[in-house]
Amino acid sequence: MPTYDIFHLPALDSITVMYFFFSGLTSGTFLLSLWAGYGQEKLKSVAKPAAVITPISLAIGLLLLVLHLERPFQFWRILITFKPTSTTSWGAWVLNIFFVISFLYAFLWLKNKGEKAKMLGLFGLPFALFTGLYTGLLLMQMSGNALWDSALLPWIFLVGGLLTAIAVTVIVLTVMGQKPTEPFFGLRRHIQALIAIELLMIASEFVGLFTGGAAATEIAVMLLRGKLSFWFLNLEVLVGLLIPLGLLIVAKRSKNAGLHVAVSALVIIGVLTMRFIVVLVGQGQI
Repeated sequence: MPTYDIFHLPALDSITVMYFFFSGLTSGTFLLSLWAGYGQEKLKSVAKPAAVITPISLAIGLLLLVLHLERPFQFWRILITFKPTSTTSWGAWVLNIFFVISFLYAFLWLKNKGEKAKMLGLFGLPFALFTGLYTGLLLMQMSGNALWDSALLPWIFLVGGLLTAIAVTVIVLTVMGQKPTEPFFGLRRHIQALIAIELLMIASEFVGLFTGGAAATEIAVMLLRGKLSFWFLNLEVLVGLLIPLGLLIVAKRSKNAGLHVAVSALVIIGVLTMRFIVVLVGQGQI
């Protein structure tokens, strides 16, 4: 009788990176919709598009997850098997349950029944948080690499997901032709705060790497002065964090659509680069 190792992950690759990106986007847009829809009256216009983006991005992420399995057509076995000690098993179940919740939540917003969606949104809150933290937790479970052995990693992924969520939502609203009453639809200061938090966590990570032994120090040096310095310093930090932060500060009153799209695109590039660096460097692939 054949056996299937359905919880074994093959080497992480670019498909994994994109899955991590979309899972972060999924978590971020759900949290953004919930917060904007029920906690901030002036951000109501953000809640509906963020809610609709959530199940779409999660569907893409789940498809990528299935394609990444060694036996994609055995995916259904995960749905009838649960291993409490497996992070992958927990992730598969949570993501599928969360897809149903996010779909119903988005449907209610599309029907202009946002108030009726509130309880569903609160019920989905822990699922959204888990989805945002899960990718970092998965890498921590694999261990064996100084870049992954960090308690900050899940939180870096969560903050990156929130940044991506705001960026994608701003682009969608701008493309739809919606006119903002405030710069970045009222989200400018929140983007700044998240960028500052991301920079602080990155700095904390480097403190840990430089004090974590020879292997960890080697990774830190590679990121700052080695072959990865272009990707880390130029794309992740400069393009993805510092330039957007500078533009947000200098043009703090601008409602220009081009500026909205440009800053959002730069943020997305930075977050995506971070995921590539963490996943691929963690395996010694670059």
